[in-house]
Amino acid sequence: MIIDDPTIYYALLAGKAFVLLLATIVLLSMWRQTRRVEEQLAELGREPVQDDKSDAAKQQLIASLRLDKRITDIQRQIAGLAVTEQRTTNPVPRPLPIENATRMARHGASVEELTRTCGLNIGEAELLKKLHGEPTTGPRH
Repeated sequence: MIIDDPTIYYALLAGKAFVLLLATIVLLSMWRQTRRVEEQLAELGREPVQDDKSDAAKQQLIASLRLDKRITDIQRQIAGLAVTEQRTTNPVPRPLPIENATRMARHGASVEELTRTCGLNIGEAELLKKLHGEPTTGPRH
């Protein structure tokens, strides 16, 4: 059911204005009560609570803010270093040690060279030498 009567819209607008007026009245009364409490505290010889802080507290706050800024700067530097380290620790991929050993065996490297430079054990080096090394001129079995 849709109601297009303009009087309903005016009634809703009037209701919203009334609620706004009530909220304003409540806020004004709360403000007046706060002023009264402050006046009563002043009469009793007490100072109302203020936002002013002592010099020591202000200096401590300033030092805390400076420390927070320094920590933030250091965190940014660490993040930058982490990105730089990540770039340097992931260099261009190099050939696998076995590929390097195979290449060396094809070029005539000895078993001792393969074990020393490629980290292979003697059996692995001898196998690579037999598979990929220069063919021997002697008779094959």
